[in-house]
Amino acid sequence: MEKKLIIIDEGIKENLSFEEVFSRYERLIKKHIKKWIWRFESEDLYQVGSMALWESYSKYNPETKIGFGYYANFIIEKRLLKHNRDYERHTVQAISLEKIVHRSNDRGDIKLIDTLGYEAKFDSIVQILDMNERIKELTEKEKNCIRYKLQDLKQAEIGKKIGVSQVQVCRILRKAVNKLIA
Repeated sequence: MEKKLIIIDEGIKENLSFEEVFSRYERLIKKHIKKWIWRFESEDLYQVGSMALWESYSKYNPETKIGFGYYANFIIEKRLLKHNRDYERHTVQAISLEKIVHRSNDRGDIKLIDTLGYEAKFDSIVQILDMNERIKELTEKEKNCIRYKLQDLKQAEIGKKIGVSQVQVCRILRKAVNKLIA
């Protein structure tokens, strides 16, 4: 067991092995774990903290006259922050494409999907292609009824244009919508 000179406190120096340092400063690791336990498993934090304590021990230079506790505290905190940054960098978080990224009173809200290129709208394109296939299955009357309805015509007006009653237009639209959403 190799021992190293460690400044414990002002004026107090001891030759300690890593095992002795670990038993004295393990509570420092546990103190830092309490700060991050809401985000990570305690075992992961304990491992990161233990490796940071080992790094502190192996790189510690008593000639700097800095107490080992201060130095170890700094390294442990730094390693846990790095662990958090690495976690965030490698974690994919779901974000809704409907999230508002800019509010504007005169032009309306801008959603994330509005700011993305066509690649991001792939799902929408697939849905459109699927819908196009379903539209091909509609009769000409059904297509005309939907086209006129999208132009905000009332059912009675649509009926006059295609030569059927308002009740029939209602039935045609219902049948067409059911085909499209099936």
